[in-house]
Amino acid sequence: EIYGGNIYALSSENDAIDSNGTLTIAGGIIVAATSSTPECAFDCDSNTFSITGGLIAGIGTNNYSKPTESSCSKSNLVLSGNYFGCGNSTFALEDSSENPVFVYTIPEEFGTTSNSNYIMICSSPLIKTETSYTAKTGISAEGGTTFHDFYIELPTVSNGSSTLSN
Repeated sequence: EIYGGNIYALSSENDAIDSNGTLTIAGGIIVAATSSTPECAFDCDSNTFSITGGLIAGIGTNNYSKPTESSCSKSNLVLSGNYFGCGNSTFALEDSSENPVFVYTIPEEFGTTSNSNYIMICSSPLIKTETSYTAKTGISAEGGTTFHDFYIELPTVSNGSSTLSN
């Protein structure tokens, strides 16, 4: 159970966060990533994975623990790697007015080519249900505040390529 704090978990050979049971995230700023196969950002062995608070950026392989919809009181998105780009590029989700709601610079461990075997779990109070967002890769970001390349205070964004509109 995570109720607050700032957590950075970057793994090169295992799951970034592994509970071996239920996993509840109710607060805090969490950046969790692993680039090794078949590991994932959050692993709870098919048990309940609840997200009820916090700011979350998690990247790992597509062999992952999916947030349990009925146990989440907070909006979150799970995106395929085709939508968030490669290492050292900045990714943003924008609302219909082109305002960023989630911005993260992908760790260099994710290489320079497509990340189709990876997923990203995005969660923020600004991500709302039944709202459309556009995913953009290769954006330019100005201002804001980061925690391990995850923007916790959003920057002004420009440029980039749209990869998804939903």
